[in-house]
Amino acid sequence: MFAYMCVHGLSEPNRQAQMPPQPPIGQNASAAELQAACPSRRYERCFVPALRERYPVSSFRWPKGRRACMHGAQDKACSQLASGEVLDLYRGPPIPQPCEDPAPTRSADAPAERLRCDSQVPFEASPGASRVLLVVGVPSSPVARGRQRRDAIRASWLTDPLVGDRVHVCFLLSAKTPQPELDAITAESKTFGDMLILDAPETPQLITENTRYSNFTKRGRGMPTFKQYAFFQHAAHRYSTVPFVAKYDDDSLPNFRLIVPLLQRYRCALADMPRLFLGAINWAGLVPRALDTGVRADRCAFGWGLHASLSNF
Repeated sequence: MFAYMCVHGLSEPNRQAQMPPQPPIGQNASAAELQAACPSRRYERCFVPALRERYPVSSFRWPKGRRACMHGAQDKACSQLASGEVLDLYRGPPIPQPCEDPAPTRSADAPAERLRCDSQVPFEASPGASRVLLVVGVPSSPVARGRQRRDAIRASWLTDPLVGDRVHVCFLLSAKTPQPELDAITAESKTFGDMLILDAPETPQLITENTRYSNFTKRGRGMPTFKQYAFFQHAAHRYSTVPFVAKYDDDSLPNFRLIVPLLQRYRCALADMPRLFLGAINWAGLVPRALDTGVRADRCAFGWGLHASLSNF
């Protein structure tokens, strides 16, 4: 999943940068060691400088004094970004210098029909496949709410001109979905061609016991872990010529005007970084003793940014 985090940490005056206690993998952290390292318990101020140095965070920051466009051309007061401006908003570790885009230029008579996710034709032989820079998998639910979200995405960010050209998007569903939902999603897939039905279960189907850490009152939270793993396996086989593969939740709103130019730059460096990872870090610690039953373990200090995580520590 591609997401960009802004960290607003303040260093504690006259205090040497230090890392929080780091217990061995599989052991819980010691509360006493943590409090001894930061008696004020203002963990953000104690640990941000060292954490930011060890884990540099990238972000895109909107220029001050400019209003972002929320309603496209209908919003005459908003400030449109020129295509060359997007990387000017980037803040973080240096990114590679531009290089020549190896993708062929899209001809004026290019087919209007997008690549289908359920196509049996080898991807490399599909029209337009050589221009795809990024394949995106969007885990989706077979129930009515999932259909509503898919339709909302089809009416919003799937209309981006980059989708179907540089970006190929597939909703991820499970072939192990029970009837009658399975027939419904199969028919929907044939209609839209933007769904990938994978031979992997939905995680809630595997959760059969309540968790000890809920005092056996609740089941573990079901995350689409197995379906996502199956998608990455599928992508490694079918989309082996595509430089980047990503996963987005179906409640995300990706900005491909930022992401595609950034990936074009990183594509220049793939020869030196064949295992490049870009994305948001879930700043959290696993609590191993909570992992008795259920699919998901317990966590502490959850946050999609360092600021939020340390505030919740």
